[in-house]
Amino acid sequence: MTIVQVKWQKQKFSVNIDKTQPIRVFQEELYRLTQVPPERQTILGFKGGKLSKDKDWDSCGLKENMSIVLIGSADEVPKAPTTVQFVEDVAPNEDNADNWLVDLPCGMVNVGNTCYLNATVQCLSKVDELCRALRGLVVIQSQRNASQELIMALSQVFISLHTKPCKGPIVPFDLLQKLRAVNPQFQERTQGGGYCQQDAEECWSTLLAHCHQVLVSPSLLSMSRFPFGDSVVDFLFGIELETVDTCLESHEEAPRRRREVVRCLKCHISQNTSHLEQGLKEGLETTIELHAESLGKSVLWNRKSRISRLPPYLCVQFVRFFWKATEQVKAKILKNVSFPLRLNMSELVTDELQQSFTSTSNGSLEEDPSRLLDSHYELIAVLTHQGRAADAGHYVAWVRQEEKDNNNRSSKWYKLDDDKVSYCTEEDIQRLSGGGDWHMAYLCFYRQRGYSIP
Repeated sequence: MTIVQVKWQKQKFSVNIDKTQPIRVFQEELYRLTQVPPERQTILGFKGGKLSKDKDWDSCGLKENMSIVLIGSADEVPKAPTTVQFVEDVAPNEDNADNWLVDLPCGMVNVGNTCYLNATVQCLSKVDELCRALRGLVVIQSQRNASQELIMALSQVFISLHTKPCKGPIVPFDLLQKLRAVNPQFQERTQGGGYCQQDAEECWSTLLAHCHQVLVSPSLLSMSRFPFGDSVVDFLFGIELETVDTCLESHEEAPRRRREVVRCLKCHISQNTSHLEQGLKEGLETTIELHAESLGKSVLWNRKSRISRLPPYLCVQFVRFFWKATEQVKAKILKNVSFPLRLNMSELVTDELQQSFTSTSNGSLEEDPSRLLDSHYELIAVLTHQGRAADAGHYVAWVRQEEKDNNNRSSKWYKLDDDKVSYCTEEDIQRLSGGGDWHMAYLCFYRQRGYSIP
């Protein structure tokens, strides 16, 4: 880090500059301190004249404690001059506009092709029980391994996101560095030297995998028992599948059965797929090639999976990216596939689980935490991808925020486009189904209806 002294009007600030980060990050920090938007900033004192985001630090003559002058007028921020928020739309109720601004979620600064991380973390932050578990995690700093460092950094970001009122967009430097430390994939750079865009689903899977390693104590959720040992992550996201493989060419081959736990269901998109439920069913029923002992060769088998355990939170991935062998590129499926605000999973579960929805409907999670008693889910977040290139484009989070006013519960939807936060409607969410160049759903996050942990 290099410290510079910035003078703006009659104020002076000491600002840390990380030369490994783009100049845009420095501009965002100045914005946080002065309310002068980057497009209005004239920054003088560096080599070569006016500083612009297109330059790099090596050519700017950066020196410790050098004096910098910032010229520009600040934005007018209603009511709270320390709050940095972008609002694209007016509040739903003009009479409550000031309160609505205070309740806005916090955005996250894009520090160079990191929209995949910002969108993932914003969606993950809607899982209150995971945030609670992270807050209860205590690891002595000198004894932390790489996974623990990552998860502690994630916990700090969650705390900042949940702090009300929001004090300004969050810059996830520490989390980003820890993520790149545990997975070299996120260190990949472009030919120009900047960091590459990454897959948000890969980021989601990486964060959950390391949460799984670190969060291994049932006490972190105030639960006495877990259906999957002591895994907090598998309790919250674990989908247990019962799979049967049946040989199509020989009756002498006995069906092959197995159980597995996954943390995300795949919505396969074929030529005939038009809605989420259809794509999920296609993903659970397929034809594969396996070796048949009685025939001594590989033949076709029918594979059918059904869900034997539904989790409190359900993640669904739209399989929009695929490898196009003829052109040797990773392509994107743009097809319109609708998804519901309320999802019923009853047609995709085992007969035994289907019966339990009614036979144990009067049970409680405290009596049997392994059996969650409802097949209905409500949409709480959507992570979208915009663009036709699989290795480029832009990720955005769309989240539902629940509010309680005089014992009446309501909810609003927000679009979290990095540090730019705006209100949106349920109709806006349903338009994220694809079919063009607009934002389209890549990951959907559902919460079990009426679910609450003791």
